[in-house]
Amino acid sequence: MSGKQTVSRETKCRWRSSLAKMTRKAADPDGFIDYDHAYDYTIRLGRFLDETIDPLLENRIVMDAFELVGMVFTEAMDQDMDDSDGGLSELADWCYGYWRELISSPEADRTQMLDWFETQIRQSKGGVKADFLWPLVYELFTDAALLPRVLALVDREIDSARGYALQDLIEHRIVLMERMGASAAEIKAYRKRFWSQPFIRKQELDRLEAENQWKEALALLKVCQELDREDRHLLSEYSVRRIRILKEAGPEWAYAEALKSHVFGFPQRDLTYVSALKQAVPAEQWPGLLQQLFRNENTQGLRRQLQLSEGMLDQMMTELEAGRFFYELRQYEKDLRKVFPERVRDLLLRQLDEEMRRASTRSAYASVAQSVKRLYGYPEGREKAAELAKAWRRDFPRRSAMLEELKKVKL
Repeated sequence: MSGKQTVSRETKCRWRSSLAKMTRKAADPDGFIDYDHAYDYTIRLGRFLDETIDPLLENRIVMDAFELVGMVFTEAMDQDMDDSDGGLSELADWCYGYWRELISSPEADRTQMLDWFETQIRQSKGGVKADFLWPLVYELFTDAALLPRVLALVDREIDSARGYALQDLIEHRIVLMERMGASAAEIKAYRKRFWSQPFIRKQELDRLEAENQWKEALALLKVCQELDREDRHLLSEYSVRRIRILKEAGPEWAYAEALKSHVFGFPQRDLTYVSALKQAVPAEQWPGLLQQLFRNENTQGLRRQLQLSEGMLDQMMTELEAGRFFYELRQYEKDLRKVFPERVRDLLLRQLDEEMRRASTRSAYASVAQSVKRLYGYPEGREKAAELAKAWRRDFPRRSAMLEELKKVKL
């Protein structure tokens, strides 16, 4: 067969009919494909593609094979379904393999192929379909004659894109400019057009840091903090970056002040910056700062970690005894029992008793009964455990499930 041979209109109609039939079979009466059927549906589409495209590839009927891949791809992408299992991604990979082969073949009309990609991306309006298609556009349409068209397509999408989609488009736009021989000055000027986008400024900060241009980086950080003053997440990122720069460039007092500002100004997940602050300030300042940390809303979640790191176990134990947050005892039990074995044992007894009295299901009874074994490692722990179980049997003689669970753990 000749490479110029084409598939008949009737054959293409049969392709479309077969795809539509598979879709109808998988969908419910409202046309939606639910989670239980979505993955199998995409796999069936992929197998149909494999079976149907082989003769076309063997006979180098490239453009019709390209059309077939597009039919299968759009059939799935335009279908309303629950794709939680990732079937669309697998089908897209299926299509990618064929597209790479077809677009790079000598028989390919890459201008016509790019027309198809451009149409689909425009119709998607920044949706999932476009997310799947853009990587192929960047990867495969690199001909010098086609690059201006790709650049124009990117520019049209940039006009309406937001957030991460905008960032991705701008970054690829810059790559396209480099491929087309744009100068460093032209690229810099283009990036400056999007100075309002935080990622552009963060990339510039990365460059300044990499080149040890600390003064310029600190000046740019001030600009970023002003431009993004309404975004607490970004402000926290800038605060961390300021700490990193001042640790390298100093002065020491500025580094310490940056740590104070960050620790007291933004929620802290762990002691990383608190510990750094302790090392950065004079020893006589630390007690006062520690008390501020206990009161500050951004470090309240670190209270127990602070008490542990500062050796304030008696204060922690007293607070746990006065509170009702049982999970905290389990979290710090190992450290506390070394110093206060009897107090921890008695608190554990109280907590276990309260949990069992509140329990109302077999699983809850079993959980508490198993937890009683924690008492065995404490002074008189086994005796206390037996007394506790005896009290439960006395007070709840009709809780048959509870009695059975106590028996299972030999209480």
